[in-house]
Amino acid sequence: MEYAHHDYAQLLFEGGVFAAGGLAIWGVLYTFRAVAMVRLVKAHRVLENEPMLVMASGFALLAVMLHALVEFNMHIPANAIMAAFLAGIYLRPVSGLERSGRRS
Repeated sequence: MEYAHHDYAQLLFEGGVFAAGGLAIWGVLYTFRAVAMVRLVKAHRVLENEPMLVMASGFALLAVMLHALVEFNMHIPANAIMAAFLAGIYLRPVSGLERSGRRS
């Protein structure tokens, strides 16, 4: 079996239009969450424990996604599980985010 040069190209070759749509949706979700976290920090001027955990998992997830550009790191089950775990932490609702939404 022939493989592409990195995980994203391989996903696009195997999944076609549906994979491209999934990657686009993931990019939008990741970006919206990053913008929401920056707004939360600007509104409160203090970073509490839960938003700090979300931001740290976002940076770790970004590192995993960048690593997927140059290597097949998602073919290792432990790396894929770790990325899914980080994505779950990153995308879950943050209690401070809802409070700041009511103030604005």
